[in-house]
Amino acid sequence: MQHTIIIRMAWAVTFLLIAAAAAFAWGANFKERQYEAAAATLGPPALAAAPADGTQAPDGTLASTGSAARSDGSGLAAFEKRCAKCHEPSDVSEWQSAEPGNSRAPALFEFLQKHRKAPDAENRAIADYFASQAGR
Repeated sequence: MQHTIIIRMAWAVTFLLIAAAAAFAWGANFKERQYEAAAATLGPPALAAAPADGTQAPDGTLASTGSAARSDGSGLAAFEKRCAKCHEPSDVSEWQSAEPGNSRAPALFEFLQKHRKAPDAENRAIADYFASQAGR
């Protein structure tokens, strides 16, 4: 009879650990789901819109958002707000050094879009900021 008790306890512990892992995964994503729901009700950010004349900078970024991100430091502020908890600025610089000069901002913007941690406007500002810093 002891053998069946041990097997039942092993199954109970197994199910308990699976439930704990599922609860942890759900809880870890809860804040992000709330943020995405709140962002969806606000609509698209104003800075993510393309300029009326459709001009682009030589590196492929939109000229209007690129110059604003470089001049007022919003790219660095967005990085510190969204990325600095897990990443250092040197990590991004090292990652970008593998990209050719004219495709750094588009490549980083594409990566940030897939990473899904910030709105388009902040992703664009971060990409433009680090692309401008790469030449220095």
